[in-house]
Amino acid sequence: MLLLAVCRPATAINVAVFNFEMKSATPEWKWLEKGLSDRILTDLFQDRSVTIVKRDLMQRIADQMKWVPEMMGNEQRITEISRMLRPEVLISGVFEVERGQIKMSVMLIDMNQHDQIRRREVEVPVDRALEGVGRLSDELLASLTNRPPDAKRDEMPRWTSSIPAARALYEGIDYYDKGEYGEAWLKFRQAERADEGYVECKYWIGRMYHFMNRYRHARRAYEQFVYLDARHPRMGDAIKEYLYTFEALDAPLADLG
Repeated sequence: MLLLAVCRPATAINVAVFNFEMKSATPEWKWLEKGLSDRILTDLFQDRSVTIVKRDLMQRIADQMKWVPEMMGNEQRITEISRMLRPEVLISGVFEVERGQIKMSVMLIDMNQHDQIRRREVEVPVDRALEGVGRLSDELLASLTNRPPDAKRDEMPRWTSSIPAARALYEGIDYYDKGEYGEAWLKFRQAERADEGYVECKYWIGRMYHFMNRYRHARRAYEQFVYLDARHPRMGDAIKEYLYTFEALDAPLADLG
């Protein structure tokens, strides 16, 4: 997936964010494995001093090697990731749910030195899990950019506070990664019903329509997405796919007005 192209300084840090791993026997929280990584990479993209390896490429490589965070200590795996993706920093981690609490741990690896450079942990009650994810993301961005944790908060996408909405969204993304676009669309619509203002699901609904060749529906979803958050990191994808709907339907350029 391409993210919105912006000018980055030549010294920008190139970062790869791989899926987290759930360590507890709590299948109802499985969605957070991709939820954590996607939230972090989307937030990191907001800072010009950071570049992000394309999500779909990272996911494909992770699936091929059957990624688990323990591989961050495996010299061979780290070398493979470095060769294929060229990141300077690799981010991943684990989480567990126990006694009504959720504990999230994230690790950063210097891909040049193959050493762990930072580790962050956040523990919150399960009903505040999304707040904890936000705190972890803020701290990661701060550690990479040497800025206060809340310095970029006003520029971040509008994330949901609804756990059912977030769960549906990331279960949908899991279906998307498997190429099951109809099932993914259903999950994204479920996320939208749980939180009508959840900007992220608007984009994914449009994208699933796009992949299912339902271009008029895709166009309307993309228009909603653009209206709700014109600065969202996925805006580049949305605009490109929106324009493609006109090409696919052989619509006159005048319709763009």
